[in-house]
Amino acid sequence: MWVVLFDDLDGEPILAFAVQEAMAHMDLEMTRNLASIIDQVPANAALLAVPRHDGSPDRGDRQLWRDLQVLLSDGSTQLLDLVVVGHGGYWSARRDSEDLFAA
Repeated sequence: MWVVLFDDLDGEPILAFAVQEAMAHMDLEMTRNLASIIDQVPANAALLAVPRHDGSPDRGDRQLWRDLQVLLSDGSTQLLDLVVVGHGGYWSARRDSEDLFAA
């Protein structure tokens, strides 16, 4: 998983880091730790990218998005999106969430 943090949404990232095999070991404690790291960096926004061959999310990706939204809701860092990217395409958690509420 890649985490990219921005100070200015129109600017360059201020920090980007990879967490090796994060999704294979993601649980609530690891999600809380990730949220804490994101919240502690003086950034205004965060984007997460998960590489998967087909570009399709799994249950863990969707759960991570929901959990991070809750954990970061009171912080100073806006969660922009969690995207899954691959050779077969991509998936956006934000777009998927917005589609659920589209009338």
